[in-house]
Amino acid sequence: MLRPTQSRSTSRTQATQAKCASDAKIAPPLPKGDSNEIVDDFEVLAQPQGAEYDVIDMNRKVMRSLSKGERILEVYNVTRIKGLEAVFSLLIVGKKSLYLLDNLFQKSDGEVVSADEAPKDEKDQYVVNILGVKADDVDTRAELSKTKSAIWADIINISKRRFLLRDVAIELFFVDGRSYLITTLTAASREILYTSLQSRSLSKADIPLTHKWRVDQFAMSDPKARSAGSRIFNLGPENPATAQWVRGELSNFQYLMLVNTMSGRTFMDLTQYPVFPWVLRDYSSDTLDLDDTSVYRDLSKPMGAQSPEREATYRERYEAFAEMNDSETPAFHYGTHYSSAMIVTSYLIRLEPFVRSYILQQGGAFDYPERLFDSIERTWLSASAETVSDVRELTPEFYFMPEFLLNVNGYDFGKKESTGKAVNNVELPPWAQEDPKIFIAKQREALESPYVSEHLHAWIDLVFGYKQQGSAAIEAANVFHHLSYHGAKDLDEIEDARQKLVYLHTIRYFGQTPRQVFQKPHPSRQTATEKVKPLATYFASLEQVREPMFSKFAN
Repeated sequence: MLRPTQSRSTSRTQATQAKCASDAKIAPPLPKGDSNEIVDDFEVLAQPQGAEYDVIDMNRKVMRSLSKGERILEVYNVTRIKGLEAVFSLLIVGKKSLYLLDNLFQKSDGEVVSADEAPKDEKDQYVVNILGVKADDVDTRAELSKTKSAIWADIINISKRRFLLRDVAIELFFVDGRSYLITTLTAASREILYTSLQSRSLSKADIPLTHKWRVDQFAMSDPKARSAGSRIFNLGPENPATAQWVRGELSNFQYLMLVNTMSGRTFMDLTQYPVFPWVLRDYSSDTLDLDDTSVYRDLSKPMGAQSPEREATYRERYEAFAEMNDSETPAFHYGTHYSSAMIVTSYLIRLEPFVRSYILQQGGAFDYPERLFDSIERTWLSASAETVSDVRELTPEFYFMPEFLLNVNGYDFGKKESTGKAVNNVELPPWAQEDPKIFIAKQREALESPYVSEHLHAWIDLVFGYKQQGSAAIEAANVFHHLSYHGAKDLDEIEDARQKLVYLHTIRYFGQTPRQVFQKPHPSRQTATEKVKPLATYFASLEQVREPMFSKFAN
């Protein structure tokens, strides 16, 4: 067997680890030392045998996956979220770099094992019970060769996030466009990990000039600005991003992405994916005149209130629930949500990895062809007028990615019984001339139009602002099921396992309302003085934004 020599960690690190192990249930560290001195850090006592040899072999594999000369400072058990999938991982804080090793787990006694061998009572039970992680399906040795790492200088932002409406997640952003969403066991352990990572990341002054623009954008959307009595977020114009948007210095697309980030929306979690609005209502004409205000959707009303008749239906529903006076289930207008994992994956079903997540939700197969997303016009009509249970909004891809509209992977979605026609590419409006690039460019052109610029603040009020909750939400016919809001239930306080599971499934599959960013009416944008830009000018911007988005689920 092998026995580690005396630890060379500092007293500060020892104190941190003691607190992690006792208060936050974070694993104690692996034997500390330099990765290129691993043999010297152990003295050979006897030839290892059996399980004892496996433990030592696993520790050696972990150490050898680190950079040469690296020193381990701290080790944490985390879960990496990727779409609808979750992977138990080992997060190693090194002196030079940060490492994420999937499908590994450090037991409370310090032994590193594959995730499937970890004691069940030490794992995150929310992940085990809800996400159905199957570590036994993973070849741990193969995964070790794919260790994810980054030097501290490559980490440009570390943000607190929620997962399943619990304050247990952190998202790491890197200079190459990658991001990783990780979760911890408890809110307390999240705070400890966040503090540790922040203490080692570069200050803004040390970030290379080539990446300062990205750091500045993260700074504009950083919820830590709330620390001064929420003054910045409550008085919208004082938020740097809001002020720039009001002055016309940020595009509508850029600002919506920043507001999504402010609210905790992330590409890494399909249950809280960035949400964008429908801005057009004309998907049937041969030509599209963006100077005609009648082609635009009413941005001051939610999708359930795009017509007086539809709005009346939902208001009657709310009143009926309110009369029941059920404290366990407060009244709501909508029993479904405008954004959920199913909505996102149904839109993006023609692309990996979204098709895999869609099939996961459908029990291993595609839905009936009649129910698949295959027509822009029919989807708009369903969400705005025809289907009571459909109030969906859009995703960012509708404004920058033509590829999601094409069945580039040749999936067999089946044929519709009513027409006998196979579901293939998405059917586009006549004005798009059967060209996805024209459709996306027109969508983007509409998003940046003077009409949308003048009214977008009203939609922000509904989704991210003061009309999201309370009396203003009731007046706006904008109340969703209470479990979609953070704080509706403290899941950690629920002792009944079956009831907790029901709540978790509702939160995961129904949809999650974004964190409320603005408490007061959002300011309107300064009146646009120029005409809508010509269509051709948008192609260049589409090319610029597409590449980072394609990498959002990389690795």
